[in-house]
Amino acid sequence: MRPATFEPRLDILPASQRLLWPELDAVPSEFVLYGGTGLALQLGHRTSEDFDFFSSSGFDPDRLRSRLPFFRDLDQADPDVWVHRKRDNLEAFVNRGGGVVKVAFFGGLDTLQRIEDPGRAAGSRVQVASLVDLAGMKMRVIQVRGSWKDYVDIHTLVSHGVDVPTGLAAAKAIDRSFDPTTSIRALQFYGDGTLDRVPAAMQRDLSGWAQAVDLAKLPVLQPRRGLSPMELER
Repeated sequence: MRPATFEPRLDILPASQRLLWPELDAVPSEFVLYGGTGLALQLGHRTSEDFDFFSSSGFDPDRLRSRLPFFRDLDQADPDVWVHRKRDNLEAFVNRGGGVVKVAFFGGLDTLQRIEDPGRAAGSRVQVASLVDLAGMKMRVIQVRGSWKDYVDIHTLVSHGVDVPTGLAAAKAIDRSFDPTTSIRALQFYGDGTLDRVPAAMQRDLSGWAQAVDLAKLPVLQPRRGLSPMELER
């Protein structure tokens, strides 16, 4: 079955990312775009400057690099270009049009699952995680970092129909070790990192939604194995 397609909001990408976008067709099918850019391409709510690809399968960094034209031509010895080159993690800065884009690949995430199949950006081969899966990942990540972008993303997801209880339920389905109470507390605290940049009205909304959560009444979401159905077809 072919994945559903959506019209990507390429207009919100910085010029350097738009130039790189067509080259991402070379990304192997087991990788799915997550993170803020995966969400912004669907909702167009903010600018996001990185491309973060996740896979349940492990990978050798040199073999993956050799398959990606935008990585293949980079200077392998330049420490200012390569962020990470190790098993299951390949990250580098790619220059396009005078701007720099960080492209990252994370593999071996075989303990994580998905709620829905990823969609495919129209006119592209890039797979992008569903809104409910992105919500689950956002609920996980706010437990370990205080970034204003994650909170703005969660607020935007709620405005598009993925409420806080659903996001918490998604996180629990994706990662069986997830503790929703930690995320509920995080949504009510704005003293860390860059959280002072979350607009006051959003802080009030998120705090109120978190306080209203009844953990005994979270939706039950059924996970599917792996982050992409393409991995099962390999």
